[in-house]
Amino acid sequence: MKQLKKSAIVISLAFKFKINIFFLVLNIFFFGIMFFAIPVKAVVLTETSSITMSAIVTSTSPAVIVINSGSGSLIPKSGVLIFRGYAYPEAFLTLRKNGEIISVFNANLNGFFELALSRMDLGVFDFNLGAKEILSGELSPIFKFNINLEKDSNTVIDGIFFPPTIHANKSEVISGDVIKFFGRTVPNAKVVLEVGPHSEILNLTSDDLGNWVFNYNTSGIEKGNYYIKSKAILNNLFSIYSQTINFKVGDKTIEIKPEVKTEQEQKPPVEIEIPLFPTTTISKEEPIISEKNKIQDLNSYLYLLLLLLPLLLLLEKKKICSYGIIPTTIKDGQVMFLLIKSHLGFWTFPRGHQEENENEVDTAFRELIEETGISQCAIEKNISFSESYKIKIGKKRFIKVNKYFLGFVRDTKVVIDNKEVIDYRWATFEEALDLFSYENSKVILYKANQALMVKK
Repeated sequence: MKQLKKSAIVISLAFKFKINIFFLVLNIFFFGIMFFAIPVKAVVLTETSSITMSAIVTSTSPAVIVINSGSGSLIPKSGVLIFRGYAYPEAFLTLRKNGEIISVFNANLNGFFELALSRMDLGVFDFNLGAKEILSGELSPIFKFNINLEKDSNTVIDGIFFPPTIHANKSEVISGDVIKFFGRTVPNAKVVLEVGPHSEILNLTSDDLGNWVFNYNTSGIEKGNYYIKSKAILNNLFSIYSQTINFKVGDKTIEIKPEVKTEQEQKPPVEIEIPLFPTTTISKEEPIISEKNKIQDLNSYLYLLLLLLPLLLLLEKKKICSYGIIPTTIKDGQVMFLLIKSHLGFWTFPRGHQEENENEVDTAFRELIEETGISQCAIEKNISFSESYKIKIGKKRFIKVNKYFLGFVRDTKVVIDNKEVIDYRWATFEEALDLFSYENSKVILYKANQALMVKK
């Protein structure tokens, strides 16, 4: 415990006086050696209660990455609790236990997620799991689970599948017109749309990025009120249905304006209680909790110290901000994006640094003029997209932030500034996707394209 106090003092000094990070790392290193030098018996998963949402019998693999969420005391704890399933590509997921957030994590690029929690308190608890789709910011329905955590047992909640998001570009159309429905789910999944009240079933497949689009022709449909909802199917795993969108076939056309709502502006997510059914027990062997709980608890303090290290490093970084415009136009009925190629050899949108007495939009517009010669552009000041990433200049580290506003151009003539730009191209969404080298740029493109789909 003396060593722990010393470590705490070092961290405090690092915050207050910003001493060299090297000494903090050195301190943590020796603190870790003190405990890892003591032999610790490995924890082996030998008894597992597998629980499913979709009648899928699963078991835990012996190699499971575990996040220790225990309190550090010697009170008896449960084994491993695992949540596994599909949401949206790189979705943000939030897990709550009895109303309190205990973990925030991400799905991977395929929408798959797996979270393992160890050494949970024993008893019956309510767990809520929700997801946030990163492109639209839309909140998913919340899955509710009532779980009994027992000593020396592992629990797997498998087959979780969040429903697709669903949007429309119009709320009312004249019979014969087309309504565009679109949304996002996991990549290459079957998407089933149900149109009511006549229960028409439509089938399509999401693309490699999880996006889906369906142009619904209302020809032959009588005037009246209708609804549509969606669900996804992947590898015989079925999601629940999404929220219902209402639309009308009437005497006029009403377009839905694109808007990105904050979490506070959105309706509270629907809560769905999922009954859990035990399926099988893998084996009955010795208890899986290590004999040396005390050493494990001390190691958890080391884990906490290691978690603080990135925060300290972050304090050393400053932000460098750029502002730009995503120039768009319509050619032959198709949306085109203007991309420029920098002297570093990568494609991007026009952007640059802020000058004195400029606001963000002024900077973005000036950079557009300087780099492309385009001086007439309708800028959507309320529609913007941001990206951030780490860069290193010399020996210093920075956070680079780029913010783009959506722009609409009529005169597509481009005169590039050869000092800053070596090439340009008006490209379709698919062409721009191929030109971009960085994933951040592709995400910005996805968001802009989605906003334009709503505006059509």
